[in-house]
Amino acid sequence: MRDFFEPPARAPASQQPGGAPPWTGRPLGPPPGEVLRELVLARSKAATIWIEYLDAYPQGFELKIRARTDIAYWDLARADGPPDVFGRHWPMAGEPRDSLPPQLLRVGVQFADGRRATSISGHDLPVRGPIMWALRGGGRGGADGSCFDQGYWVSPLPPPGPVTVACQWPAAEVPLAGHEVDARLIRDGAERSRALFPGDRSVVRDGRRWPLGGDADVFWINSGTAVVTSITAAIPPVFESYCTLLLPTGDGVELAVHERAVIELLIKHTSAQPWWLGYLDTGARDVVFPYAPRTELYCGYPYVLVAAGSEQATGWREHDFKGALPDLMFPGDRSWLLSTMWDDDWTSIGGSEGLIGAFLRHPALGARARRVTPGQDATPPGHTAR
Repeated sequence: MRDFFEPPARAPASQQPGGAPPWTGRPLGPPPGEVLRELVLARSKAATIWIEYLDAYPQGFELKIRARTDIAYWDLARADGPPDVFGRHWPMAGEPRDSLPPQLLRVGVQFADGRRATSISGHDLPVRGPIMWALRGGGRGGADGSCFDQGYWVSPLPPPGPVTVACQWPAAEVPLAGHEVDARLIRDGAERSRALFPGDRSVVRDGRRWPLGGDADVFWINSGTAVVTSITAAIPPVFESYCTLLLPTGDGVELAVHERAVIELLIKHTSAQPWWLGYLDTGARDVVFPYAPRTELYCGYPYVLVAAGSEQATGWREHDFKGALPDLMFPGDRSWLLSTMWDDDWTSIGGSEGLIGAFLRHPALGARARRVTPGQDATPPGHTAR
């Protein structure tokens, strides 16, 4: 285990576009598959590091790490800001990539087949093994000591055999240490959690049952899109016209006006029929039905896909920094498609010339709308496709 926490190498440039981004996180709601609680990972004279809990889900497991040390809070800072003990922002500006600062508390997991993920491995690299994605965390303290906590989402489920949870904290004189957890316990916990996922393809809300989508409902999207910078990264080339629509950068009021205008245009250009609403499971955003089965889109992104309508599109999801609208919408007749990808700050749209023209001419939306063709780079000027 001596080289467990080696600084990660940069991925070759040729690999960057094809890597599936590791944003998948645990379902929202109470943890269903408890595996263990309050297990000490390592101790030194200056610090104690322990697993607060490990909970399993069908797609992976959540790991919560806590640390307490006698070291003063600000003595663990690496820059002008507060301490970043778990390395959520490593490397910071000016820090070398080829060495790890001693203040960094490293955490990692290794499966029985040798695959490994660590808190310093870089979540934007192409996925070669398990994903270890940082969830919520924080820290506090003063001159007499400090404490920190950090959650991680690890996916997929491990193969049979031991799963090693490792840590190291040079600043607190904690050497590399690890604890083995039998993968069977994690997989059994995942099976227990499956009981919370309904066997039928429907969900219940607002006093009625709503059908869930599956692979057959999105095959036309998956078969027509690819990892490219054109509009066909999100929209298959089956429509008459295409455009991108930047999300507003103002306050929540501006975002609400934006969303009302979008829905009004879609209603005007759509006959009465169900709409498919897709909520991308990032582990951080509301997917409305946290225990519903996921449907994979694009590069294996998990969506909750529900057949509902325009009223539900605006009323179901909690507002956040990207608003309340679903990440994906299309009507039953597939006459248009709207898709807001995970890292994009714009929506990609395909539909009739009448619909796209209405977006381009709209008094509140037109200034942020841009017509594109399937063959051109659809990235809005001044923005970056990830």
